[in-house]
Amino acid sequence: MHIKKIEFKEWLGIKELAFEPGKFNLVTGDSGTGKTSIVEGIEKTFTNKNRRTEVIRHGEDEAELFIELDDGLQAVRKIRAEKSDYLKVKHDSKAVASTEAFLRKLINGDIFRPVEFMSKSIKEQTEIILNMLQIEWTIDDIKNWFGEVPEADYQMHILQILKQIEGVYYAERESINREINLLRANIEGIKRDLPLHYDGEEWRGVNLQELYKKLSDAEESNKRLLEAKALIDGLSLRIEDIKLRSANAAEEKRLSYSRQRDNLQATIGRLEENIQREQASIDDADRRVLEASAQLDNEMEQAIERLKLQYQAKKQAKREEIQLATEQSRVFIAEYREQMAEKKADLVAAENAK
Repeated sequence: MHIKKIEFKEWLGIKELAFEPGKFNLVTGDSGTGKTSIVEGIEKTFTNKNRRTEVIRHGEDEAELFIELDDGLQAVRKIRAEKSDYLKVKHDSKAVASTEAFLRKLINGDIFRPVEFMSKSIKEQTEIILNMLQIEWTIDDIKNWFGEVPEADYQMHILQILKQIEGVYYAERESINREINLLRANIEGIKRDLPLHYDGEEWRGVNLQELYKKLSDAEESNKRLLEAKALIDGLSLRIEDIKLRSANAAEEKRLSYSRQRDNLQATIGRLEENIQREQASIDDADRRVLEASAQLDNEMEQAIERLKLQYQAKKQAKREEIQLATEQSRVFIAEYREQMAEKKADLVAAENAK
């Protein structure tokens, strides 16, 4: 399924565009000439998703997107500023119902988002491509192809399953090759270890199985002896360990008791010292009361003497203040009398002047 024809009008920075893509297409141009607008237009047509808030060309009221596929499917989407958007899908010249759901089922993945697809990791790209490759298969097909049902995760895509099976067979072949090389090396080693004048015919009639059995029995006996010795050594070590842990526990208990005893004795000593100190304070209470009383009486007498001196000084200051005021009053009276005499003299002179 390929895009056969594209027609965009008033979409983003595109005034009008119409062309028929080939199998491979290269879109070039300076920044802002509309390269990304073509990709976003294809995405909008099939997914109705916007990567921008304003998609209608500036100054226009409606953008129209038309795409035709090589199987006859046609999709027309109109984005309108003042009215609801419009979508019509035709397949084989017949209108399709549930257009949005039909388109979602049609694209089935990210194939129409090449910019976002290229930014994903290799693992994510692989998952997207595998989701678009719908390959029918059954377990019977696996059995017919390999003659068995190899171990694999059959919940994965068939291509991933085949890759896993390939890895299993490759690892198995590597393991078999390693075993073959090991056997060859063992054979060469046995050849090198044979005596110089080894005669195979001489040893052909010897019952090697019986000799191997005797050797095996001897090795088994030696093995049991070693195991018994190891068991005895292990029991001895466990006994020593138990003794050591018991001694450590006893020593730890003794040290703990000693620490606890020392702590209690120290606490008792501190309490006895506190009792002695408080008792001494009680015994010395009467003396301290007498000393405090005598000191307070002395302080009171000193305070009384200081107050007497202060008030005597205040009385003397007040006396001197009153005396000074009296002297000033006498001076004022003398001045007033002089002024009054002058006024009387002026009055007599005025009367005589009449």
